[in-house]
Amino acid sequence: MPLSLLGIRDVSQPHHALLRNYPLVSHLRWMFETARPYLRQYIVEGDLSGAPYAEWWAAASAASFQPLQHTGRG
Repeated sequence: MPLSLLGIRDVSQPHHALLRNYPLVSHLRWMFETARPYLRQYIVEGDLSGAPYAEWWAAASAASFQPLQHTGRG
């Protein structure tokens, strides 16, 4: 009974299209969004840890960088 009342409320509410069209999936999504910080600290690295690319690659590309020459056309 409580789940059917929740479903009726979700389908009839005008604010969230996700709740209206996919009530069960949207409740699961918001549950996982709430639990995300707690899961991240045990499962994966933080948002700011680790480098997105190797430092040697960045140094090599910066050393070989040549700016484009303007042709004067256009």
